[in-house]
Formats: sequence, C-alpha cells, structure tokens
Amino acid sequence: MDNKTRYKELIKENNEAISYLSDSYQRIVLAYTKKARGFGVKSLDTEVRIKKVIEEVTEFDQKNIDVNVAIPNMTDFIEERVKLISKAPSLKFKIKEIVAVTLLIVSIIAYFVVDKACSKDVKLGEPINAVVTVTTSTNCFYLTWQNNEYAKEGYTLLVYKNDELIKETIVPWQVIDATDEYVGTQYFQTDIMYVEGNNYRFEITAKRTSTFAKSETTIINYPNNEK
Repeated sequence: MDNKTRYKELIKENNEAISYLSDSYQRIVLAYTKKARGFGVKSLDTEVRIKKVIEEVTEFDQKNIDVNVAIPNMTDFIEERVKLISKAPSLKFKIKEIVAVTLLIVSIIAYFVVDKACSKDVKLGEPINAVVTVTTSTNCFYLTWQNNEYAKEGYTLLVYKNDELIKETIVPWQVIDATDEYVGTQYFQTDIMYVEGNNYRFEITAKRTSTFAKSETTIINYPNNEK
C-alpha cells in the first residue's frame, strides 16, 4: 500500500477513534487534531502523530481518569504535541510577496482602527454564563464562562471565602470548544478546596488590552451559584 492511500485510510481511522472517546476527552482531541492538521504537512507522518495522541488520551479515558487530573491544562497539552509535527512548507515567493503587501495594507488600516478604539476606551464585554462547580476527584472549584474573543490578555479572578480575599490570579485566554475558538468556553481549575459551611465569592473581570478597557466584573456566589 502506498503512502497516499495509507494516509487517507489513517485519517478515517483517527476520526473514528475520536468518536469513541467520552465528551470531555473528545473535545480536547478534536481541538488538537484541528490544530495539528492545520499546522502540519498533510502527510502520513502527521496522521501517525495524531494517532499516538489519540491512543494516549484513549488510555486515560478507558481508565476513567478525570480529564482535569489527566490534562490539567488543555492549551499546554495541545501545544506541546503540535510542536512535534513538521510545519507545512511556506508559499512560493510571488504568493508570499502578495501576502506581504496585503498584510501591510491591513496593518495600516488596523492601526487606525485600534487607535480609534483606544481613544474611546471601549470596555470589553462582561464575562457571561459563569458557572462554579466542585470537582468530584479533588473537591476543588472549577469555573467556566463564555469566552470573549477580544479578551486576549486573559481574565483577573478574585476568590473570597466568607468575604475574605484568599486568592488573586490571572487566568490566561484559553478555550475548550473544538469547533470554533471564538465562541468557546473559558475555563479555570483552582487549587482551592471547598469546605462545607463556608460561603465563597468569585469575581471575574476581562483584563484591559491594547484595544479595549477592562470589563465590568461578574460575581458568582457559591454554594448558591448565583450572581
């Protein structure tokens, strides 16, 4: 069997193997596969590396290991494995020249658009659909909210226990939706364990960027899980 034929078969095999994964692991592998196929050379070698990642995650899934324990940081997990794939070859010189000129024009236009936006100091949208849960494996808090495509500097998270500030951290911009990163779900696994009988308050604010001012703050209380 030649490489081209095997390459096509392996794509089908990999896609089928992904479909057997549980939802949480499937989302992560789909995100990795989408990025790997977009970044790498469309070749048998790329699909072989994708197959190895699928086998790695399948083992976690079959052992019923909680996804947050097996893969605490989806972004790092994906990026580390994408780096192992050969980057797709660059375009020919003439095409590169056209792209370069186009990018220059776009950059000039973008500069004035950004400058105008900054002068108005437009705020980022307030984080919405925020939910706080407690993981069964670690009894620690796990937060999700709808990602803002413009909040590329991440989010500030403040955590209070009985009105006392116990944690302040920066949550980097990251998503877990494999189909479209711009409408994905932002997530953060904390190291704070829930202690029954205490009240917790989580304050989430999208950080200021070079284009937009910081957002209004979303406040979620736990165990009420209400704003």
